[in-house]
Amino acid sequence: MISLDATEAQESDIYDLMGEVDARLSHGEAAMDHLEFCDRVHRTLPWS
Repeated sequence: MISLDATEAQESDIYDLMGEVDARLSHGEAAMDHLEFCDRVHRTLPWS
């Protein structure tokens, strides 16, 4: 996150996304497909 010069809000959003994936997997659900994950990362960090 430091090398991307992300703001605290962006960093928090990325960690929330990872937490959402972890929670889904912990409940035996499908995480999300890679296109949705990448889209959400790109909306948070448009330059990534």
